[in-house]
Amino acid sequence: MEVDIAKVIVAWALEARWDVAMGEDPWVATGLHIEQNPDLIAAGVGRQGGLSMLDEVTLAEGATIGVANPKPVATGSPITVTVAWPGAPDGDARIELHRRISAPNGVEGVLASLATTGAELRAGLTADLDGLAAGSPPSFDGANLENTYIVRALIDRRFRTDLAIERPIAVI
Repeated sequence: MEVDIAKVIVAWALEARWDVAMGEDPWVATGLHIEQNPDLIAAGVGRQGGLSMLDEVTLAEGATIGVANPKPVATGSPITVTVAWPGAPDGDARIELHRRISAPNGVEGVLASLATTGAELRAGLTADLDGLAAGSPPSFDGANLENTYIVRALIDRRFRTDLAIERPIAVI
């Protein structure tokens, strides 16, 4: 089993040890895959809350971001997103799948990105985002730790702050 240490927030293991008199104590251990209960996410527990379980989220100025996959989204498959942003300005844009981790050694970043334009976002765009590899860590929000996934649409504005809309998604 290969584990990317930079992605691990909380690791649980089951360990058995034998007490051998006058000898070396043998032991064996295995990692346990423990996920946050999807019912807690759906109930709005934690910061990512129930928004991550909705098919479509309406944001500022009538913009919407939808996720067509069954929720919570399973790793190892593309994520089908729909973005409609009526007030999107012209220019280069992109849709991203982003991971945010609050652990001290966590690696945040863009897992997938799709180039588009402001005009396509205004008209409404449906696309598949790859990048959530099988075995990716699930959404987690507890014990003062957080691993969340965000779908966001950004408009690149030259010499100015980019404009962005985003919504959380729950992953198992």
